[in-house]
Amino acid sequence: VTGVQTCALPIFRIGAKLHLISVSFALPVIVLLVLLVKQSNATIDFAELELAGTQLHRPLQSLLDLIPKHQLAAVRASTDASAAATLPDLQSQIDRAFADAAPIYASVAETLGFNAQTLAKKQRDAASLEKLKQQWDALKSSIGSLPATDRQTKHADLIANVRAAITHLSETSNLLLDPDLDSYSLMDAVTVALPQTADRLAVVIGRSEEHTSELQSPCNLVCRLLLEKKK
Repeated sequence: VTGVQTCALPIFRIGAKLHLISVSFALPVIVLLVLLVKQSNATIDFAELELAGTQLHRPLQSLLDLIPKHQLAAVRASTDASAAATLPDLQSQIDRAFADAAPIYASVAETLGFNAQTLAKKQRDAASLEKLKQQWDALKSSIGSLPATDRQTKHADLIANVRAAITHLSETSNLLLDPDLDSYSLMDAVTVALPQTADRLAVVIGRSEEHTSELQSPCNLVCRLLLEKKK
């Protein structure tokens, strides 16, 4: 019986046994290597999205800085000749910011979800660079003939859409998903808090300038004096 049991067992040579031992040790090493490569690729893809987001963020941030300045100069232009003289220069700077954004946008738009389907899904149809440029061109061409209320509204809409574009890229580029707390806080300030603060300051300054110009109008001044006299 013992002889039969011994013959039933597989008999390997020394070389084959060493080969099997090597394979058994290599398998977990290979599995770990594959997992390491996958994790490294995921980290690289995450970083590439962040780089794409920061590249597009720069010209959009320039627009967010220049458009309120243009709005303020347009408000002051009716009563201040020096403010009116700055309008062409500001318009040129805004045109240049759009021109700088165009090649970057073309290279990263699909990666960052700036397509019609994704923008429509998030209700940000007006946040594409093409729509922003169309909106700016329409505002620039009619700036001299717009009533104060319409001018304020069109500037506010354009600023809101630029902010929507910044918010969109911050979400799709993982800038707001950074696992490091310090980096997350910085990106949250740059892409959310600071644009919101700049927008609010532009609204406050624009409204205060409009009210100031109204109060300085001779007709309004006479009306105020008559009302005060009746009181």
